[in-house]
Amino acid sequence: MTFEGRIADYYWKALSKVFNELYPEFNFKTRKNKSYSWNMNAPDYINALLNYGYAILESVIRRDINVIGLVQT
Repeated sequence: MTFEGRIADYYWKALSKVFNELYPEFNFKTRKNKSYSWNMNAPDYINALLNYGYAILESVIRRDINVIGLVQT
């Protein structure tokens, strides 16, 4: 595993501990989803919220790219 991958693995494990201490009923285990490589169809509430937040962030970035005149592909 590369350096970035090891850091991401550590980050999600630490975040999992925090979520499970605060909201054990959400049953968050990991960000990975076995059925899709890009985390669609979230298996729990935390992943659904993360997906929603990432979608909002993506739309804001795409809008800003469009506003300054860069071409989107």
